[in-house]
Amino acid sequence: MSVVDGLLLILPGRDDAEIVAAELTEAGWVPCDLHPERLAGDDDPEAVEWVLTLATAPDGSPAAGHRTSLEALADTYDGFVAAWTG
Repeated sequence: MSVVDGLLLILPGRDDAEIVAAELTEAGWVPCDLHPERLAGDDDPEAVEWVLTLATAPDGSPAAGHRTSLEALADTYDGFVAAWTG
């Protein structure tokens, strides 16, 4: 059985993703790495989603404990949240 290491906040737009990444980094989320992920099966190089990797909340607790608030944030930008394991 895997243990959830963190959450991925996945957003469709680069500009929105950069804004959210800056805000979460400033708030103290770590890591708060932003990178593009190509959409599966799509040959268009512009067809990407923007992924923020979040492991630890500003209060030091696991990001997974804040999933509901992160889902609300992602929903604001037409995105979603997924768990990741290492």
